[in-house]
Amino acid sequence: MNGVKVCNGLKEFRQNVNLKSYSNLEYIATAFRNSMAYTETVEKIPVPLFEQFCKAAVLYSDFYHSALGDNFVCNMLRNDIISNSCDAIEVWKRESPDAKSVEEFLRSQIKIHTLDKIRSNSNSAVIKFLWTVRAANFIQHFIENLISASAEDLHFSARDAYNKSLRPYHGFIKIGIAMMAFKLIPSRTDLILSLGYPDTNSGLEALRELSSVSKPCIEQINVLLEKYGCNFQNKV
Repeated sequence: MNGVKVCNGLKEFRQNVNLKSYSNLEYIATAFRNSMAYTETVEKIPVPLFEQFCKAAVLYSDFYHSALGDNFVCNMLRNDIISNSCDAIEVWKRESPDAKSVEEFLRSQIKIHTLDKIRSNSNSAVIKFLWTVRAANFIQHFIENLISASAEDLHFSARDAYNKSLRPYHGFIKIGIAMMAFKLIPSRTDLILSLGYPDTNSGLEALRELSSVSKPCIEQINVLLEKYGCNFQNKV
């Protein structure tokens, strides 16, 4: 795994995933579908599930490999998502195992630790989860830009996604690393074909399907983080 930390549950979850087979996007889409339950009310309100989302986010991080290639920057960015997801899950298992949904997880952690203590502890499960969600937001925005882009150069698409998701919470060092990463992004056609599809239209169709199921899940989690005051503005 190129030095990337993967806890036991996530290791088993990822072991059969092959980025170069184009069933992978469908596999990630299925993971996001499994990350949502729905209330039995008429409105069918979506309910994001904590552990399932963390696992889906780990799979989502593999998209960095297609965008950036197999290099130090790619592995570092993937490691951020994987490590944060692992750490959040490990604490959840110890402290909040009965909390199945993201909302129950947030409520449980706030009850145990209080918001002030969570905010001041960069190793808290909520903050680890928060960074997982922010990274997923970046990938989501980038995929949306990739789908809609008309130009082959994806540098603007990546910067736009970064500005909407991660940059507000990054200090100069992290911003510098991100700018370096964007220089590694291939052309739009090359990136889509690197997913293993025979042509760009097939790849775009799969990306649209993935986005259609990942976006509602991620957006609902963003709403919950705001609702419980957990979208902390601390920079790293």
